[in-house]
Amino acid sequence: MFYKTRFLLSSLLLCSVLVACGDNETAQSTNTEATTEQVTTNAAIPTNKIEAGMTQQAITDLLGTPTLSQTHTLDSLTMIHSEWTNETGTVSIQFIDGIVTFNQFTPTSK
Repeated sequence: MFYKTRFLLSSLLLCSVLVACGDNETAQSTNTEATTEQVTTNAAIPTNKIEAGMTQQAITDLLGTPTLSQTHTLDSLTMIHSEWTNETGTVSIQFIDGIVTFNQFTPTSK
């Protein structure tokens, strides 16, 4: 009985060590295209003008060049995740084949 308990506790300890060793650095370091520079304007990002179905060119005309952009391709499907950041917050937009499918504004915490 003591052997089973010791084995169970050893397994739990090993699992918790492995979980504690895992972090998000791996996911962040694999993005070689990303830049982390901030846009230096104080103007608010016009998130109320962004709608699903808009083209990527229309968003670029509205917000300018994104501060971060990642492209993923699967067969003929292309998904692009772009972010625009300034002092007020970050707008994240996902494009599938050049069309907006999702957008989110995250205000900066002060």
